[in-house]
Amino acid sequence: MAVAVRKTSPFRLLSLLRLEKDPNLAFHLFQNPNPSSTSNRRPFRYSARAYDLIICKLGRARMFPEMESILEQMQHETRFIPREPLFCAIISFYGRARMPAAAVRAYDRIPSFRCTRTCRSFNSLLHALLSCHEFTSVRELRRALGSNELGVTPDACTYNILLRACTSLDDARVLFDEMREKGIWPTAATFGTLISAMCADLKLDSAFNLKDEMIKSYGIKPNVYIYTSLIKALCKNEQLELALKLKNEILLDGELSLDSAIYSTIIRALFRVARKGEVVGILEEMRANSIKPDTVTYNAMIAGFCEEREFDAAFEVLNEMVKHGCKADVVSYNTIIAGFCKENRWREACDLFEDMPRRECRPDVITYRTLFDGMCESGEFQEAKAILDEMMFKGYVPGVASVRRLVEGLGCGGGAKSLGVALCGLAKQNAVELDVWEMRRPEFCRVAFKSSIILHQKKGSPLRLKFQLSDGLITRLMFLNESGDNWMGHKLGYGCGFFCRLATGASYPQAALSGIGTLHECKEACSRNASCQAAFFTYDSEASVGQCYLPSDVSPSERTRGSKFVQDSFEQVEGMPARFSYKDICIATENFCQEIGRGGFGIVFKAVLKDGTLVAVKQLKKKSPGMDEFFAELDFQ
Repeated sequence: MAVAVRKTSPFRLLSLLRLEKDPNLAFHLFQNPNPSSTSNRRPFRYSARAYDLIICKLGRARMFPEMESILEQMQHETRFIPREPLFCAIISFYGRARMPAAAVRAYDRIPSFRCTRTCRSFNSLLHALLSCHEFTSVRELRRALGSNELGVTPDACTYNILLRACTSLDDARVLFDEMREKGIWPTAATFGTLISAMCADLKLDSAFNLKDEMIKSYGIKPNVYIYTSLIKALCKNEQLELALKLKNEILLDGELSLDSAIYSTIIRALFRVARKGEVVGILEEMRANSIKPDTVTYNAMIAGFCEEREFDAAFEVLNEMVKHGCKADVVSYNTIIAGFCKENRWREACDLFEDMPRRECRPDVITYRTLFDGMCESGEFQEAKAILDEMMFKGYVPGVASVRRLVEGLGCGGGAKSLGVALCGLAKQNAVELDVWEMRRPEFCRVAFKSSIILHQKKGSPLRLKFQLSDGLITRLMFLNESGDNWMGHKLGYGCGFFCRLATGASYPQAALSGIGTLHECKEACSRNASCQAAFFTYDSEASVGQCYLPSDVSPSERTRGSKFVQDSFEQVEGMPARFSYKDICIATENFCQEIGRGGFGIVFKAVLKDGTLVAVKQLKKKSPGMDEFFAELDFQ
């Protein structure tokens, strides 16, 4: 016996949409509330509230294409007119998603739904643009508002948002005067925005005068936000007594309540002015007012003790946090690590760094950078190199100054091999400046790779790096365009480029160009030669002069012999591509049993190396592929 399926009514759809937590399921439910109904039934009558619910669910989930499809459907409804608050919510969703153009489109579409725009939706648009830092668009809307082009009457909220978008205090004052001229009564938020701007510029006298004016002339009491702005500015300006007076003023006001943020600011200021003995009294006052210290409060004490070099006291604060059920965050540990590094106590900093996972706190990029900077500052370059390897694995980029210090340290300390590998990894993340490569070029070439080969490409000439010279092995080349010029490659090693090794006993196939001993002269020689697409320049031991070779200097037979030389002399260099025997490849691929794709040169197979690394192996179509195909497959271009 068939069981009748209960039909979903418009009222029941509202209940189902409210209960459904998954926006995807809610979207499908809205599209097809009665999946078992036949096609000849009347269309489902959606209510305005149902549209409100599904649009808000999709907007919060940032499912904007689905939300727009619902809006298109609602635009054809004739039984009701959507309310303006719904469009305010849509504009806000786009603002939070940093999609200012979509927010403007949503505002412009409101009349097409037969809905009247007021300052409410206009304020939502202003706030969305401000959240996206579209200050130019906000200023344009402000000018349009002044010329009555928009047909919107501004209110206090409008001016409060415009005040927040002001780039100078003078502009904010002009806007405040304009607001009063139009008879718009300012609110506590208006004064809070102005006072906060004055505090940011440390114009404390003006801030306090405005605070008195809002009380006497407008009868508006300052809120906690205004007091917090004033207290922070006073603490920053080391006017601690006045800050404590304002704090007591809040305590005496029965309608206002202090929070831990204000106490944290005062605690930090007490440490700065060498009055840490009063911190205990502040903590007792917090407990008396039933205000529990939070992570920010404890971090303020940790920072203060670290500045006083009292690291034992800082660790005691960590223990207090555990005792009171307040979990230390990464800022807590970063502060102590930074304090250790500042005192050249990098071993203790490293111990805490390694202990962070046990304390259920993962190091972040600031942790790694701080420790790396401290090790480089202390001259512990090998340890810094180990931290750098871990940073690169996690995708963290170190500071430029510390990278420069590491390059100098490893180069002077005979660590050119480690330096080469480190610079390779950094170059992949664009974390090395050109002058860093250049400053260690002579030592780097002579110690690590025996020679430097500098390449010049003529402007507009395509260069394929499969081109081989029989005098040396180019393991990897990547090129850089200099600003305003297409001379390429006269910086050694940028992006793991120009790593070359002279073969033992190898000689250049033909003599270098006579009378040319500098890189500039080599470039000029290539420019004058119509058949030259690229020039190779090798530095001599002095690292200031060298020898110039053009591709035309290499005969076809020598180029072939050079390719054979490359194939026979491809030794392992750390950080460079590895070589495997055919037997190794057969073992890794299990005799090429699992095909995972096909390309222009052959078939790709799945392989597992001895260390468990999962790789892909391409079997070329030709039995004896040339070096051109080999380098093309390695993407050396």
